[in-house]
Amino acid sequence: MNLYHYTKISTVIDCILSYKTIRFSTLSGTNDPYENLPTVFSISGNTNGLDVGKELRRTEELFKALKSNIKVFCATTDGCSESNNKTGGILYNIDKGFSKPRMWAQYAENGTGVCIVLDSEKFLEKANTTFSDCEIIAKKINYCSQGEFVNKVSVATSIDASDLLQTDDVLLESIYKKYSDTFFFTKHPDWKDENEMRYLLRERNDVIRDVNVDGIIEAVILGINIDGKNKEKVEKLIREFDNPPILFQLEFWDGYYQIVPCNESDNG
Repeated sequence: MNLYHYTKISTVIDCILSYKTIRFSTLSGTNDPYENLPTVFSISGNTNGLDVGKELRRTEELFKALKSNIKVFCATTDGCSESNNKTGGILYNIDKGFSKPRMWAQYAENGTGVCIVLDSEKFLEKANTTFSDCEIIAKKINYCSQGEFVNKVSVATSIDASDLLQTDDVLLESIYKKYSDTFFFTKHPDWKDENEMRYLLRERNDVIRDVNVDGIIEAVILGINIDGKNKEKVEKLIREFDNPPILFQLEFWDGYYQIVPCNESDNG
């Protein structure tokens, strides 16, 4: 399976291609308010003798600390359409991971950035080897209906009063084990077209986590509006890889995206 990671040109040139690495990011760096804003909890059950305000602050601070130690790498994947084909060296695609207009606009700065294509199996293997001291979960995002999403969040953020008798560590582990899917692998249905594959890294401290992707990046797709000078920088950096990825140019013909190898695009 291929992974498609959209990003702006400065990140590609200054970080990914220069250092040949992909960085796991904090949840606070995502654009989903469900993930990047503080999580608000409620308490259910018998609260007699309980300082509700104090316990809510305790729970929310514990969960805030947990979220700060969660790192993620997010990518999109191919859809299920059978209408993709190849003719004359040009790829015609309707449901491929790189053919998402909104993601080009939102994550790749209106087509001035790139889409990095990675081998999913190699990436996970490299991540597991690099971060052998951490738990890594690789899973596709669940996009449920709006009603189901609201219900899942309501259940996950409701703490039974009896659970608050536990120590901080036990309480936090209980929440994580029961509801990690809801907190970290469930999204509002409005995001469904991103078809996200997520790699989650949980650790005990706040450190930088980079994965070497030389030999894992299979292709770099240049956005339609990429600047000529930036294209030259990308070409130069790719040549410095031990296993250079293929460079493609994104084009838009007849209502859908296509990619053309840069040597053919330049000659065309």
